[in-house]
Formats: sequence, structure tokens, C-alpha cells
Amino acid sequence: ASDVYKRQPNILQDTQEMVKANVPKGVEVHTILVAPFCHDQIRTNKKTFPFSLKLFLACLRRAILREDHLTLQGDALKITSVMFMFISLYENFKLNEQVFKSLGFDSIVRIPFDSEQPGDDSKLPEDIYSLAINILDKNRKGSEPSNVDDLYKLIEMVTSENFSEYYPSEEEIEVKMGKIIKQINNIFEST
Repeated sequence: ASDVYKRQPNILQDTQEMVKANVPKGVEVHTILVAPFCHDQIRTNKKTFPFSLKLFLACLRRAILREDHLTLQGDALKITSVMFMFISLYENFKLNEQVFKSLGFDSIVRIPFDSEQPGDDSKLPEDIYSLAINILDKNRKGSEPSNVDDLYKLIEMVTSENFSEYYPSEEEIEVKMGKIIKQINNIFEST
């Protein structure tokens, strides 16, 4: 499993190749890649990541607060460390239509993260923003961060009730999911 984690961006291509290699004769397959759409990209002093910090921190918050997860288990520190290791694999990686098409996907559905607007990352609380950027900047690609004190501080910040105001409610998520399902249905109807 650790080898898969170290090659996370390549997992898209590996999965695509595995699916196409196992399609029975006479079956037509239309592959759809579902990927986040982010107005902002994380930019540190030395690195860029193809996701917004707002999206990453929302995923981190949800993973920490989730009671059970099939593949991401452990205490808050372990979950946070693994999440930072995962995102480090996307250091300077481009998530664009050209890359997706080159991987052999037939269609792409880009999902906007809540009502995210350009510049939203800069509206995050300064202490959370600078701490997360500092952790990302210091972390080595494919490794879990080593500064445990900073990770504990970030965990406390992103799990606080005050931080929840930056993210969509369950109702907003359900509305967005309905729109995404319609988008996917439209793809199937047009093929």
C-alpha cells in the first residue's frame, strides 16, 4: 500500500489502464473522471499544488471529524499526517483537461467546491493559512510532516466550531450532489 501512496497522481493512469484491460468483449466503456474544480491553487514559497487550501483544509476537517473511514484510520494526528503526505504527492502537478485527456478519460466532470470564488484562500484566518502553508512548504514530497507541534495546532484550529463557518452545510452539499449527478447523467445520455 505504501508504494501506491508514493505514486498517488499515477494512480489515475493505473486505474484507467486496469479498467480498460478488464472490459469484456462487446462491452463499450465510457470512463468519466470526477475531479475538483478550484479557483485558487495552493502556492507556498517553493511549491504549488493543484487544489485550493480551502478545499484541502475542508477535506482535512471532514477526515478528522469523521467517525469511520475505510482507508484513512487512526487518531487526528495520524490522519493529518497522512493527508499532508497525500497532498505532497501533487506538488507541482497539473490537474487540467489536457492531463486528464492524455490519461485516456472520455469525459471529465469538474466539481466546484461549495461557493468558492477566486481569492477565497486569502480570506481564511491568517493563523490557519500561514500555519498550513508553512507545513506544506517544509514537508518533503511523499513524506509525512515531522513538526508534530504544528500539526497539533492546525488540528485544533480546523476542528474548532469557529472554523466551520468557512464550509458548506450538509444541505448545500446535497444540492451540489444533485447537480453533479445531473451532469454525469447528461454525459451518459449524450454517448
